Amino acid sequence: MKRVIPPHPGYGDPMKINEDLVLALANEVTLQGVREILQARTVGATGKFPRGQLNPSDEGGLQLAIAADPVNGVVRVDFGKPVAWLGLDPDTADQFAESLRVNAREVRNQT
Repeated sequence: MKRVIPPHPGYGDPMKINEDLVLALANEVTLQGVREILQARTVGATGKFPRGQLNPSDEGGLQLAIAADPVNGVVRVDFGKPVAWLGLDPDTADQFAESLRVNAREVRNQT
């Protein structure tokens, strides 16, 4: 539950998921409750374009969180806002994929 994709350099400090989120998930808080906890830790738009604006629909960097939710048997990815598309450099894409795999294993092992 403590895994977060570190942002690409230039996106700012990685968000930290702390004991509040672990406690919320352990106590079966609703998705809205989890979202509120995550948003309080700056998930969402960063307002920065570390690689420049990729195209006219590019809204800039995005801080996101990935967490295992064994109570509901899912891996949650919180973008903090509606997202139409996501562009990742190869290293960040590898980190994203690995975080999904790690959290999937955690959910699978606890359900």
